[in-house]
Amino acid sequence: MRNTILSEMKFHRQSGFTLTEILIALTIICILFTMAAPIYSEAAEQAKLDSAVRNLSIIWSAQRVYWLNNKTYCSDLMTLESLDLLGNKEITLQDTSKSAYLYTIVQADAETFTATATRNESNHWSGVVQITESGSITGGIDGTDSETLLPMAGD
Repeated sequence: MRNTILSEMKFHRQSGFTLTEILIALTIICILFTMAAPIYSEAAEQAKLDSAVRNLSIIWSAQRVYWLNNKTYCSDLMTLESLDLLGNKEITLQDTSKSAYLYTIVQADAETFTATATRNESNHWSGVVQITESGSITGGIDGTDSETLLPMAGD
């Protein structure tokens, strides 16, 4: 009788994962995330730098228009903005924590000008990128882990 009861009982293993399997999967995901996070951080910073270079190019274009009208370069961004030559609200003129870069014209006269984009509000990245009246862009951004990001070629 006992054998018949045992033979009639069907042992069903419930489907699912064991705790060990879940922990192994989570460990693998954490390792992959740890490897990908610095790469993502650097790519995001490079995108911000490239955006700053594009904004410097907008300032360069605005300066060229201003020079054509006045035969001198403008010494401040507020004037270019008031003449609606910038047209880009990303170009931050004041020190705010919301902007990745602050833009200034550090030198301007009848023949030359230099505008800069200074990295703002970052514990990891710092640096300055500048553009001159010739359109040449110099500078870069340095990270605390000895990484250096330069403006992409062709920008």
